[in-house]
Amino acid sequence: MRQSKNIHRLEEISDYDLLFKSSISRRSCLKLGAAAVGLFGCYSLLSGCNDKKAHEPAIIPPENPELLSNQARQYYTDRENELMDDFDMIAGWVKEYLTTRYDASKIDTWLSQSRIQYKQLIPELPYIGGDKNALNQILLLTSAYIPIVKVLKNEGISTRENGQMIVMTTSKGYEEKIPWFVKWYLKWNYFSDSGKRKKKAAALLSQKKTYPDDWVFTYVKGDGSTFDYGITYSECALKKFWISQNLKEYVPYLCLCDYAIWKAIGIEVKRTKTLGNGATECDFRYIKKGSGVPPAWPPESHQEWTGRYES
Repeated sequence: MRQSKNIHRLEEISDYDLLFKSSISRRSCLKLGAAAVGLFGCYSLLSGCNDKKAHEPAIIPPENPELLSNQARQYYTDRENELMDDFDMIAGWVKEYLTTRYDASKIDTWLSQSRIQYKQLIPELPYIGGDKNALNQILLLTSAYIPIVKVLKNEGISTRENGQMIVMTTSKGYEEKIPWFVKWYLKWNYFSDSGKRKKKAAALLSQKKTYPDDWVFTYVKGDGSTFDYGITYSECALKKFWISQNLKEYVPYLCLCDYAIWKAIGIEVKRTKTLGNGATECDFRYIKKGSGVPPAWPPESHQEWTGRYES
């Protein structure tokens, strides 16, 4: 009975583009939303995750770029408390990971410095449609790592070690925080007709390039033998933003986090190249009757990995 209730609830969520109700906390919803976005690769999965709050409409880009910039800054500064809560969540994951490697007092100092820097970074976050763009959750979650990586980098910690920290902490977060029934539903919906329709619609929407800092991708019909369907990304919002923060060497590690999500859900996705690793596109190919994916770490287990920025 409990399982049927959960499934029915998830079907209702799907009808509302996975708009989570107030019974799920905003923080849990944000994490889950980011996971779902990575899985589905489309705009319409989540409309937002604020508890018991009406959703504000997305900002429509005006002809005046300066006005858009002002509106975008306002969008994020109005949500500063929520974003800082999300940073604290990520920082908690990072602290747990670093505790086995470094002195506790050092870790506290690093994370305190990172928190200050993240608050300063909030007005600079790129605007890609706000609550109307589910991929916005991925952008926000990964942005929390930016000041942490900068602080650790300044402490002499290598690119690979920082990259491993990103991958391992997100892997643990996805595996432990996504409820089992949501994993079941997402795995099923990956290959459902309605899920595919959403992906096609999202791809067409992305190609309008409404927001220059956003993702751009196309839907690829399956070949009938090696994969069921695909998503090919030609532009990546994470790559754009992390390059703007002088952290391009960490983008390949962000790519690896996709495998953490896919492994948590239990589906197989083939990918031979990514924008973050220097290719001209990311070629996601989804396989319905696949055998799963290897762990996100080590990176050498993935064909896409080039190691071009390792140090």
